[in-house]
Amino acid sequence: MIDSGASDHCFANKSFFISYSPLNQNISGLSTGINSTFNILGRGTVKFKTRVEGTLRSITLNNAMYTLDLQSNLISVSRLLEKETDAIFSVTDNSISIKMPSRPIIFSTTKKGNLFYVDVEKDKYTAYLSQSMQKPVNFAIWHQYLAHAGTNTLQNMIRNKLVNGMNTYGEMVLGRMCEGCIFGKHTSHLYNSTMVKERDLLECIHIDLWGLAQVQSAGGIHYFMAITDGFSSYQTVAFLASKSAEAILKVFKAYHKETECQTGRKLKRIRLDMGREWFNNTWEQYHNNEGLIFEFTTPYAHQQNGVAKRGMRTILKAAQSILVESGLPTKYWADACKKAKLQARIRPTALLFSD
Repeated sequence: MIDSGASDHCFANKSFFISYSPLNQNISGLSTGINSTFNILGRGTVKFKTRVEGTLRSITLNNAMYTLDLQSNLISVSRLLEKETDAIFSVTDNSISIKMPSRPIIFSTTKKGNLFYVDVEKDKYTAYLSQSMQKPVNFAIWHQYLAHAGTNTLQNMIRNKLVNGMNTYGEMVLGRMCEGCIFGKHTSHLYNSTMVKERDLLECIHIDLWGLAQVQSAGGIHYFMAITDGFSSYQTVAFLASKSAEAILKVFKAYHKETECQTGRKLKRIRLDMGREWFNNTWEQYHNNEGLIFEFTTPYAHQQNGVAKRGMRTILKAAQSILVESGLPTKYWADACKKAKLQARIRPTALLFSD
């Protein structure tokens, strides 16, 4: 409401404020009427929309007072003149229009009784609903609507009419792979990094340790270590009773000396994970003395040590198959791993057929 007697913009409706600061102590204001006062609780910036000559305009009023006690929101004429000193008030019997000489009308009012009100446009929100009870929809739409449920589940719901109004048309299959399912349901991101292929023996070896075995082997073994040459894919397996740094290093020293002696090459790099059995002072001192480069993988990125992981998995799967087929007890798992490793050495590998 436009008020020529108000010294400040006063708004009783707090929803108009886009910024607001409460006062540390309430201030009383004077209202029309005998001994009539109201409380000023805070101040801020008010913003609202009004329609002027068919065009929706946004009005911003600074330094407005929050006055909960008042029954109406008041727009002060004196405050408008402070900001727009050249404002022109056009008054008719039924309305008041406020404009600038070189600008269109800022806003206009409508007379109700003896008062002039600014018509405020409220935001309209529309909710869009979809119903399939009247019109069947594509199978892919149901897949998306039902939180990307599996194809078999949806087919069962439709065929057995488990849901009223669940109507579809066409084949009950997804026309293409659902990207939402591909990226939302996989357990880990694809590992797109490319590995540099080794060009010579002992250029890089890949090591991994398996254990603790749930069943101790017949020979008292709890762990086994797989060492794979990246160039030839030749794999060596060593069995250990513990995974202490000293026990593992003792086995590796023997491997290191034997391979360099037999191949005439020098070992350069070793790919390992960040396990404590490798990442310690014992191994650090050894690789410093020997001039070796240790390449530790990123934590939880097992793909970076994929050569060792895949080789170890091949041995374990073969050993499990041997035990099941032979009927031997689980305590002979280490012997089965030895058998699997010996047989793997006489089979060709993919590296023999790659460029």
